[in-house]
Amino acid sequence: MKDIIKNDFIELSNRIRKRIVAIGTESQYKAVHYGGALSMVEIISFIYSCYININKDDATNISRDRFILSKGHACLAQYAVLIEMGLIEEKSLNFEENGSYFAGHPVINRENFIDFSTGSLGNGLAYAIGCCVANPSRNVACVIGDGELGEGSIWESFRIAKTLKLKNLLVFIDINNFQQTGSTESINGLIDYKVALTAFGWNVVMINGNSIDDFLKLKQKLSDTLPNVVLAKTLKGFGIKSIENTLDSHHTFIKNTVEIFQHRG
Repeated sequence: MKDIIKNDFIELSNRIRKRIVAIGTESQYKAVHYGGALSMVEIISFIYSCYININKDDATNISRDRFILSKGHACLAQYAVLIEMGLIEEKSLNFEENGSYFAGHPVINRENFIDFSTGSLGNGLAYAIGCCVANPSRNVACVIGDGELGEGSIWESFRIAKTLKLKNLLVFIDINNFQQTGSTESINGLIDYKVALTAFGWNVVMINGNSIDDFLKLKQKLSDTLPNVVLAKTLKGFGIKSIENTLDSHHTFIKNTVEIFQHRG
């Protein structure tokens, strides 16, 4: 894992957030999944700049590090980071256009670093575990939504990871408190994620998932011997005041002239 450089991390996060808005507002449909993409900007910045190690020449390398976006509706965050890290060309995106490789949910295309089709919730963690087992020497990262924890397959995957000794697995749960049809608590009930996942044998870390300072301290809290799960408390739609912390941000329109939050060094 690479050391995090504060100013570089801030700059990358700011660029990704702006890129998400640009892709959405320039798309032919205009209404896109902003909320879950904006809430996880700092998470995906950490994963790509610090945890996984890939470059443009690695696309078809079957042994390379892997990232799985289990909450596939937040794909704008993944597309944005791929552009900002120089892994795909901006002109190749053509988001949600006929014939494009970049749809409203990720569709597998490993030449463009989309390793799995996701969006059918509950599958991504199992994919991540398979990647870890196939090559224990690589780093694998997975982002799960808190609404996705209503899927039994997620908990089956969490249960088996300790048994398989997956010390090369880093999972983030984006706890933005909303899912498509309401608040996560009203639909899934109140779950003590830390207690449950600790009982399953994971190293559990709790952070503010939109805080630069919390990410600067994260590396020292991760285990070298256990699978790691980070409970990242975020705001859905973070960075756009008109939709921030609302259910409507899940899939909505925003104005081209909207003010976008920027972290300061």
